[in-house]
Amino acid sequence: MDSLQHISRKGKSYIKQLLQVAMADGHLDAHEINNLMQIAKRMDITEEEVQDIRNNMDKVPFTPPKGTKDTFRLLFDLVWMMMIDGNVIGNEMRVCQSLAMQMGFAPETITDLAGFIRQHIAKGVPAEEIYQKLEQMLT
Repeated sequence: MDSLQHISRKGKSYIKQLLQVAMADGHLDAHEINNLMQIAKRMDITEEEVQDIRNNMDKVPFTPPKGTKDTFRLLFDLVWMMMIDGNVIGNEMRVCQSLAMQMGFAPETITDLAGFIRQHIAKGVPAEEIYQKLEQMLT
């Protein structure tokens, strides 16, 4: 865990929350790992650091994002992680909803966001393009 001191509390918490959703079904599959590593790379967090966070999740406190844009990005990434393996189970939805409530959102926000993302995935729209569409709707 000492190797993670340069990563902000927010960054560690962000990765931990994604791991919680990804592991809610009992395992991490290749799609979830790939998605997690893409997000970690965006945050300048290495694979080894992600593994350290995973191994020490009980030591990483929840740190909510600050600001609407950062909060929405986390919500999007959580829902995308929940859906990435193509099989959303109840526990994944519950974990996402619980995390959303910790950030001040109603659980229905996750259900609505998942529906919007699912519609666009069916049309073949890439994740970043879906995020940009949602971001434009918020502004």
